[in-house]
Amino acid sequence: MKKALYYWLFPRKCIACGRVIDYRQAYCAGCRQKMPFIGEERCEMCGCALKDCRCKKKKMNYDAVLAPFYYSGGAKHAVLRLKRYPIYAKPLAEECVAVFKSYYGSIPFDAVCAVPMSRQRLKQSSFNHSALLAREIATHLQLPYKAYLRLCAKAKPQHTLPMQFRAGNVRGIYDIIEGTDLQNKTVLLVDDIKTSGATLSECALMLKLVGAKSVYALCVSITNRGQ
Repeated sequence: MKKALYYWLFPRKCIACGRVIDYRQAYCAGCRQKMPFIGEERCEMCGCALKDCRCKKKKMNYDAVLAPFYYSGGAKHAVLRLKRYPIYAKPLAEECVAVFKSYYGSIPFDAVCAVPMSRQRLKQSSFNHSALLAREIATHLQLPYKAYLRLCAKAKPQHTLPMQFRAGNVRGIYDIIEGTDLQNKTVLLVDDIKTSGATLSECALMLKLVGAKSVYALCVSITNRGQ
């Protein structure tokens, strides 16, 4: 009864189109079928379907990156809503877990962590949407969620910069939280969007510098540079 009353006061909306829906659903009729799912055969380095890959297997510090969607259409709207409303973390985490089981299911992971957020952005939004997403994913996978990383320097928002400047923009801005032990561990690194991969690569580098054996990235969406 309490849940029904809550959703009467604060109606649930389709994560793809924003229309009001039954509180037990994540999508309205037909919207999930319209989501920009990524094809089955994928490039491990950029996460795109092989037919869309433009990265030429460029080496990154993470071992592979994976996402259920391209960052377009309903998936783009869903990610933007996730940044504002915590309620969208659960259905998007479920989409991430589904693709995780298809591609990473045989890998023995030790923990899940998230790309950290600056204090300024955290103050503005009141929550780290990537961390919330990571916690939901960790719960589904029955893995511990760990806050391994922190921001130690300011940087310009990645989306404001051309692709060629993004790696330099994030270099040296992340650090490992004191007391973290990652020796020979395999870590799942979570974020909402992967564009150039610079942020994920820098975070993976820091995790590996303190002993992580492997770092695999999992996001909600990936920018398709071939579109």
